[in-house]
Amino acid sequence: MADLSNSEFDFHVWKRPGIGGRPDVYTIGVWEDQLKIRSLCHIAPIEAALVTLRQALETAGHAVPTSQL
Repeated sequence: MADLSNSEFDFHVWKRPGIGGRPDVYTIGVWEDQLKIRSLCHIAPIEAALVTLRQALETAGHAVPTSQL
C-alpha cells in the first residue's frame, strides 16, 4: 500500500529581476505527471509567492473533496 502521507515535488522557479526600483517577482510551478507544469503563482512578489508555496505544501497529500473535482 502506498504511503499517502509523503509527497514529492519537482519545482520550477523563475525569478524576474525588478526594474526601476521595483521588487523582484517570481513564478513558481510544479511538474505534474512529468508531462506538464502547473503554475502555483505567476509573477508575484516573494512574499505572495512564499504564501502560495506554503499553501501548496500544507495541502499536499490530502484528499480533495469530490465537490472540488
